[in-house]
Amino acid sequence: MLNKKGFIALPILIGVLVVLGIIGAAGFAIYRNNSATTTNNIAPAPADISPSPNKSPILGETSVSFTKTDSKILFKTEINLSLPIIYYGFPDPDKSKRDQRRNIVTVYNEDDGFDPVGIPNIDPGKYQWTALVSNSLQNPKVYPDASVSDSLFSYQVSPTKDNILFVMDWNRSYTEWGPNFGTPHLLPDSGYKIYLYSLTDPNKGLQIIPPMIFGNYAIPKIEAFDDSGRYAVIDLFRCWGCGEHVPYRMLLDTKTLQSKNIGEVIEFKWRDNGAYEYKEVVAGSENCPEDGQCIEDPNKSPLKTGQF
Repeated sequence: MLNKKGFIALPILIGVLVVLGIIGAAGFAIYRNNSATTTNNIAPAPADISPSPNKSPILGETSVSFTKTDSKILFKTEINLSLPIIYYGFPDPDKSKRDQRRNIVTVYNEDDGFDPVGIPNIDPGKYQWTALVSNSLQNPKVYPDASVSDSLFSYQVSPTKDNILFVMDWNRSYTEWGPNFGTPHLLPDSGYKIYLYSLTDPNKGLQIIPPMIFGNYAIPKIEAFDDSGRYAVIDLFRCWGCGEHVPYRMLLDTKTLQSKNIGEVIEFKWRDNGAYEYKEVVAGSENCPEDGQCIEDPNKSPLKTGQF
């Protein structure tokens, strides 16, 4: 049996539960409504508006190859141009004077490696050529007025006929012409690169020599191998055809691809097993070629020796 307090407490308890139920239902309704509103108002993911990568049309290709004759090794460069916005030669504002050829083939003799000159009146089709390297001509933003003058810049065959060391001048650019002059801009893959190709080890194939740069001396010319064919001399010039100056001399071990800078030297000579002798250049006022570098008389410089 319930007493009076029980009868009084029961209605109060029921009332409290009803109120709590109403508050809970209202809160749930508000929460659901807010959740629905938030969900419905979420902005859709933005569309991808980043620009698509620039396509780089292939304007052509330059390739280098070689062939063995009975007594010599010949080299060949071939430039093929496929699109009309590029022409062969150095930039020229006068379009009527530009080279109109679309296929340019040049053959070089093994003995002319320091400053190559093409062989005239030779038929490349008479020989079987082996590819050394090729490089496509690209123009990422389709610049007009592009030109190419790639060339085999220097090369040497080792005395043992094991290796070919050569330098390519990948020279491709586009030009912005003003009223009085043009401003050239290099295209991708331009610059000097040194390559080593093994004639006896097919596993080595073609190797790229790490760039050789010393200050503003960065134009490489291959001077000579030693008698063993392992070591080579590479001269670095500030510029080419711009006046006489003594280059920095780099030594290269073709087996390890390590190089060594021995500075400005004259009367360099290889000895045995990577040993060498030389004289250092001393600045002076006695020997001053026109538009060139003044140095002391080499006879006054002591002979030094070194070891790679």
